[in-house]
Amino acid sequence: MVRTTFCLAGGTAGGRKDLAHALTAAGFDIVGNFADAGACAEAAGSFDEPELVLMLAPGQGAVDETDVVTVKRMYPEASAVILDGGATRAGLTAYIDAGLDGYLPATLEARALAQSLRVILLGEQLYVTGSKAAVAAAPRSDRRASPRKRTIRRASILVDGRAEVMDGTVLDMSATGAKIRPANIAGLPKRFELRCGYGRTYLCEVVRRSAFYLGVQFVEAATGR
Repeated sequence: MVRTTFCLAGGTAGGRKDLAHALTAAGFDIVGNFADAGACAEAAGSFDEPELVLMLAPGQGAVDETDVVTVKRMYPEASAVILDGGATRAGLTAYIDAGLDGYLPATLEARALAQSLRVILLGEQLYVTGSKAAVAAAPRSDRRASPRKRTIRRASILVDGRAEVMDGTVLDMSATGAKIRPANIAGLPKRFELRCGYGRTYLCEVVRRSAFYLGVQFVEAATGR
């Protein structure tokens, strides 16, 4: 099973500990635990960027939309989610305008939370509150546009003239490159071929490498259909 990296920010220390334990059991790996969103943003660059930043509401009040803006700026490839559930219609709209990818009730049990987070990680935007009007306030047509479409698709990595084939996942792709999570990153060469759906194959060159991900640029235009 491919595990998902995430950071926690806000709430109480005990709440973050319990949530980290529940999500770890559900296939997530915690890479950062911070008292608030500001501390999370300040730590950017000191570790590999997570796939998910989960913000918890403080004991009193709600997460400020400026925290969402800061987190999205410092972790541009990560999905930003607030775990709370008490937002007003105006508050939820402000979060969405700030770039929030998901808003989920704090009362969700662990299995339902993990399933909801995986939906968001697939590129969907999910906003759930106790108010149907709040959910209706965020139609897809009003959501922020992005120059890069976040995609999740299975792919094959072909090495040494296709003598070696490895499974991989394309997390994000543009016309010039992609972010890839190989099944095994160790030992991959600087250049390889990436075969996506519909038989399209790209010659790739690694331009960024972390413990789990590769950032590649396409050296040649895609071949195949």
